[in-house]
Amino acid sequence: LLMYSTSDKMEPNLDWFQKVLKLSNSQTQKIVMRSPNILCYSIEDNMKPTLTWLKRWLLLKNNSELATAIEKHPILLDYSIENNLEPTLDFYSKAIGDEKDAIAMLKHDPTLFGFSLEKRLKPRLKQAKELEW
Repeated sequence: LLMYSTSDKMEPNLDWFQKVLKLSNSQTQKIVMRSPNILCYSIEDNMKPTLTWLKRWLLLKNNSELATAIEKHPILLDYSIENNLEPTLDFYSKAIGDEKDAIAMLKHDPTLFGFSLEKRLKPRLKQAKELEW
């Protein structure tokens, strides 16, 4: 954060983020305090694609619902689409057996994107299958 220009990078990111999600100053402050990295991300390379992916795959109807999801779990913007979001959705879809149910679950609790597939989710699923749960 200390290496970025406030006027060249952080302020435009903050303005864009607040405008797109129609956030109040207090909502924005809360999100930035929990995930300050958003101030440094590329709008075009990170934030737009991630917000678009979340809105599309979590079946969010509008930016208000998207803002609520980001407020609940601002670290969602830290996740890579290719390395985290898509593989996690795929994992839950296969584990549950239904993509719609997986989407509903992830929409209800976006913190589920934060669990490591290799270190937590896959080993636990394997163990549960071995125990025939």
